[in-house]
Amino acid sequence: LASECPPSGPHRRHSLRQSSMGDPALDLAHVKGRCEEVLGSVEATGPSTRRSDVGVWVAAGSAFAVGFVLLSLVIWSRAVDASPPSAGSKDAGKPTGWLGAVGAIVSFGSSQLLVRLSSLEVADPAARPGFFTAFGALGNGVGNILVCTVLRACGLLDGTPTFHQVCWGVAGAADICIIQILAFSACQILGIAAAPAMWCGVGMFTSFVWGVVAFQEPIHSVFGALAALIFLAFGVAVVASAQTDVPPRAAQLLSKRCFSKHVEPGMRDVGLDCGDLATDSQSGSTDISVCGEKQPAPSSLEFADARTCTLDSAGTPSGPSPEALAKGLVLTLCVGLLDGSLMAPYKLFVRGASVEDASTSSPSERNLTYAYLEAFGWGVLLCFPLLLGGQALLWCHRHGSLLGFGRSAQVCVLPGVLSGVLWAVANACSVHASEYLGVALGFPLTQSCIVINALWGISLFDEMPGLPRRAACATGIFAILLGASLLALYARG
Repeated sequence: LASECPPSGPHRRHSLRQSSMGDPALDLAHVKGRCEEVLGSVEATGPSTRRSDVGVWVAAGSAFAVGFVLLSLVIWSRAVDASPPSAGSKDAGKPTGWLGAVGAIVSFGSSQLLVRLSSLEVADPAARPGFFTAFGALGNGVGNILVCTVLRACGLLDGTPTFHQVCWGVAGAADICIIQILAFSACQILGIAAAPAMWCGVGMFTSFVWGVVAFQEPIHSVFGALAALIFLAFGVAVVASAQTDVPPRAAQLLSKRCFSKHVEPGMRDVGLDCGDLATDSQSGSTDISVCGEKQPAPSSLEFADARTCTLDSAGTPSGPSPEALAKGLVLTLCVGLLDGSLMAPYKLFVRGASVEDASTSSPSERNLTYAYLEAFGWGVLLCFPLLLGGQALLWCHRHGSLLGFGRSAQVCVLPGVLSGVLWAVANACSVHASEYLGVALGFPLTQSCIVINALWGISLFDEMPGLPRRAACATGIFAILLGASLLALYARG
């Protein structure tokens, strides 16, 4: 038996065998009770189980510490650089760009870690994404403003953005807030190993379309760009398949052998996370025993909290249910489309600066990227009270009063703020990576953060259990990174 949501932590193995003996009603209740003990408290919409959050906090805190140190080094090296790259050039011989790339990889790859905290389950499930996003906006806004304050103190940012430029910063802020709400739910369903990889692939495709169609950016090679898009599409599809039973089925067909173990003669046994299933080759009956006690059970079990136990052909957890998988894929697609559109407000910000009348208060051309970060930071900070107020109104609509609102919001404060700060640190690092390494090198390097996401998802949350699924995920991530590299090389004029 397997939950819709793959269990995390070391897999406890129990022998589950169905028999034709005993009282079915009594035995089924016993089987359900034992499954409850094994599965724990599991949400039907995502691969989450009761677990200690200590490892998650340690991982997120370590990522923040590493990102903070690297960003500090990046800003220092940028401030003492007497000849930084001019517009359109690059200087990969200096450490600034490489430090920025590593900082972006670590911070971006860890920014979704805290959405999987089991302590968040205390909050109202309907309000949880909104609370997390609201406090994430607070951390993101404060982080960007603090970074820009340091940049001003170092002489790297001067002038004041115009009203129109601030508006584009607010537009980008609204985009990232919507992204965070959808990304929270997508990660709850598909996990942090698969969801970020898929929306990164869709986002790169969307960004390419924006550049070519809306901003008429030249393409260096049409065939190279098409190859990049094919690899991106292939990678996204393969990572998505890792959430289904396609990889185990494919592995079974390729190996031409069953997933069998040593069982009684005439019985076929397949491994399960919460038990073992054995089938009598002659009668076709399925035996399930719990802790050595033979108990009858139907082919699937449904619990009162909407969870179901299902088994795929390879005897491993089959991942989210078809309905949950479809919802997760739609959410991930929306995140990718919005994520790929984040560059549009920045492009319009820069274009607006080029047509504004030259004034002493406007940011200089080389500081426009930093000026956008500042306007973006103020925009995200402005979204915080709007998001929190919106959650209060929705809470009143659902519950009739604000009773319990404070408690649900409180558990999301620290995780949301830290996630927002991590994103701000990663964004600032990625700006310097692209400035010094160029788009062709800096862009695919920062996108390799999806490898960090996958490693966290597998090591901390045991996502996508089984070698076939993890191999499919790794293959898809490699294809996405290859597509990102080709896109950076051939899709830029």
